[in-house]
This record gives sequence, C-alpha cells and structure tokens, in this order.
Amino acid sequence: MAKHHWIHVTVAALCCSLLGAAPCGAQNGFGAKPGGGFQGAGAAGAPGGRSILHVDGTVKAVSRLGLTVTDQEGTEIMVQLPQDLSKVQFRADADPRGLRPGMMVRFQAALGPGGVPLEPVKQVEIFHPIRMPKMPRRVAESMTPGLHSDNKQPANRNVGFVPGKYRVVGALAGGDPSSWLAVTAGKYPIRVQMAPDAKFVIRTHSLELAQPGDRVSLDGFYNEPDKTRVLADKLTITADRVIGTPTEEPAGPRRGRARRARGAAAEGNAAAEGEGAAAAEGEGFGAAAEQ
Repeated sequence: MAKHHWIHVTVAALCCSLLGAAPCGAQNGFGAKPGGGFQGAGAAGAPGGRSILHVDGTVKAVSRLGLTVTDQEGTEIMVQLPQDLSKVQFRADADPRGLRPGMMVRFQAALGPGGVPLEPVKQVEIFHPIRMPKMPRRVAESMTPGLHSDNKQPANRNVGFVPGKYRVVGALAGGDPSSWLAVTAGKYPIRVQMAPDAKFVIRTHSLELAQPGDRVSLDGFYNEPDKTRVLADKLTITADRVIGTPTEEPAGPRRGRARRARGAAAEGNAAAEGEGAAAAEGEGFGAAAEQ
C-alpha cells in the first residue's frame, strides 16, 4: 500500500536558515575583493564597479550559503543568495496526493455576489511564506491570508462583497484535490471546485527542495575577471520532477519503524525520531505555515 512521507521543516527554522545565509556568505568573504566585496550588491544596477552576468545552467550542489551551478559551457560557478529572498524562487510540479491540512496555498478565483466562486480553479500554488522588512507590496500580499482583489477593492462581506477576480491566499482546510478544496483565507472560509485538469505547483523562496540536476537561471554580479563567484540578484530554480508523490515500502521494515517509533514515544523523543525518519524516507513539500 502506498504510504505518504514528508520532509517536516518548521517555518521558523526555514526562515532563520535562509535569512542567515547571506550574512554568513559575507563573513566568509564569498566573492569579495579588498575594498569591493559583495556587501550591498543587492541594490539596483551593478554597485561597487562590479559587472552583470546572466547564467543558465544546472544545480551541482546546494549548501546553506548558496549553491554551485554548472553553466552551459561546463564551468562551475559558486552562487551566493541575494539578501532579498523574494528574488529567489524554486518551481516544481506537485502531486496533489501530498496535500495536507494547514499547508499554505494560493490561487486565482472569480467570485460572485457574497463571495461565491463562479468557476473551477485551474491552478493551485503551494508555498512557504517569508517575512522580511520592506518587502514589495505585491510580494507581501501574495503571502498574506485573505481575498485580494485584482481591482484593489476590499473583500468585506459586512458592507457588501464586490464581485470580481481575486487572489485567494490561505491555509488548506480539507477537500478532495480532484474535485474541490476548502481554504481558510484569513477571515474568509471558502470552498472552490477544481477543474478536471487542475494543476498543482510549488513556489517557494527556499533551496530546501533543490537537487543536483535542477535547472537554474540567474542574473547577478561578479568582480572582474572572476566569473566563477557570483552574487545572485535574481535566482530561479526549476525542477522537472514531481514533488510530493507517495512512495511504496515493504510492509516488514515499515512495521519495524512503527514499533521503534512507539518505543521512542514512551521515552519522550518520538517526535525527533519521526522527523528524522521522514526526512530520510521521502520527498515532500515541507512544513505547513504557522497559523
């Protein structure tokens, strides 16, 4: 029987590890030269006399500080993440069988009087919210639970709901991905029908799910003449694999792990062991956003 296994990463730990990546890179002198390191290179243009570079390639390795990319000529390039994590994006298709309550999702929906959905939803994005100072308004809105109108009218049923196109952002409450989903979008519970060919995708600002071989496109800065050390200004990683697909496991070993987990629970450390087993056994979306 197919079993679901997920990598459980708390949002707090995820954000801390990501926010800590850029400063660590600066402390280690990543790509820096006397009098002109990468500090402050996230600003518009090519600050500090650095040159602009575009790279298309594949991921070779991922670390807490960034990643190593192999470009189309076979050259290995060390890439440091930008301080503005909204400029980092990981993209992949998702298996809807991996959905679970509490995951953060967003989608476009046409809502009629009273906020009633008028048509099936064709695509759902699964995402990890991030919190950073001075985030662009559009980026912050895309991570804030609620109903966000395309015509900027507030979604307020108490004073009369304004029909139109909305971006629905919220926590998954339940449903059957093949036919319907229930989402808590801030103060607004909403249930939508799914199109028969609805697509589920992952859009995160994290490298947690990136693997060697994933496609990379980036724009960044480098110090002449070394093009092998780049500070990314915009980084997109695209995976061709589907994430969240259940895995098949033999019944015997699985029962053994279950017994060990129950024993660990009696000793007060089952949670830690369960997280380790999940990380070793399968590939998943990551943790649900804190609510």
